Amino acid sequence: MRVLLRYETASTSVTVSNEAPAATAPALVPQPAGGYGLAGMRERLELAGGRLAAGPGPDGWTVSAEVPA
Repeated sequence: MRVLLRYETASTSVTVSNEAPAATAPALVPQPAGGYGLAGMRERLELAGGRLAAGPGPDGWTVSAEVPA
């Protein structure tokens, strides 16, 4: 996993990326729902004037968030 935190004059952003799981990764055990996930994160960031991007990439999954300074 990689985490990149940037402080800039106009904004602060964080990007979290992970590698794709191995082809033989164990099956995930279902977990009870307990939050609002990416939709809730996006909503909260938009209320603060920010943005959220999330999705698969060539090497895994990436979530990026940015808020104005």
